[in-house]
Amino acid sequence: MNPLDDVLTAARPVPDISPDGLRSGRAALDAAVATGLRAPAAEARRKPGGGLRARVLIGTAVATAGAAAAATVIAMPSSPAGRHTGPAATPSGPVMASAVVLNQAAQAAGSQPGWPNAQYWYSEDKYPCGGQLYTSRVWLSRHGNGVVEKTGPTDIRDSSCGADLFTAPIIDSGRFGPYTWSQLQRLPTDPAKLKPKLMADFPSPDQPSLFEDVEILLVGTPAPPTVRAALFKVEASIPGVTVTGHYTDALGRTGTVLNLGRSTMVVDPASGVVLDETDSGSTVMYVTQGPAASEPKLSGPGPSPSGSAESH
Repeated sequence: MNPLDDVLTAARPVPDISPDGLRSGRAALDAAVATGLRAPAAEARRKPGGGLRARVLIGTAVATAGAAAAATVIAMPSSPAGRHTGPAATPSGPVMASAVVLNQAAQAAGSQPGWPNAQYWYSEDKYPCGGQLYTSRVWLSRHGNGVVEKTGPTDIRDSSCGADLFTAPIIDSGRFGPYTWSQLQRLPTDPAKLKPKLMADFPSPDQPSLFEDVEILLVGTPAPPTVRAALFKVEASIPGVTVTGHYTDALGRTGTVLNLGRSTMVVDPASGVVLDETDSGSTVMYVTQGPAASEPKLSGPGPSPSGSAESH
């Protein structure tokens, strides 16, 4: 016998579930789904290669398959899929201190145009799975539900990547970690006041976690330019952040690599945007974000984001 047969033999036969047990299980699932529709956002996203990384972002996406209701939790991806394996960077010329890079990014971010009247926020990310590139497109609504769409190659080389292909609603999508859309607009623009507020509001108030929390707010939310500038300055104040060189991703974009612990972030200080991020070996390229005219229809292809969306 092979090892699987040995395991099945040792486990002994298991009786079929009874009708009462099936009804109880379905009731528990329905209750969990109903709770998830209104739960504050503590998100997890399936990562290439398996495993889940907890993220604090938007609301809970719920999809149904056949007769079974299944809650699908999602969040913005994280990390660089470039010419290098992992977050290793290529030094090029003198390596600047992290505070210099982040303060340059803060200045550029603060000069960006604002979007106070945006009704939807559109983000597009790309990430590798099974040696192929997949795309995540998210429309977040200022009032109500949003939409997430995951697309990829039809010739799936790794069956685990197929779970990342779906379109689903995002319930109560106007939440970004602990903040509503309106609260996000009102965050302090003074980094000395913003930093303690972030450490109090996010669930893991330590310096390495703060590095990741700030990155989440920079890449997946409609935080206004003045808040983005302050967020970069908060990153500059975190001890232990290092610059390791430059990184060119699969889209040909080159940025400065910043690292703290298991997280690596690639920033373009000239434009004030985060290009890529790696976390424990998982990678994502942040392609574009900005206001959108509307959300797509679930039954058909969605609209393109409005012309004011940023191209990273």
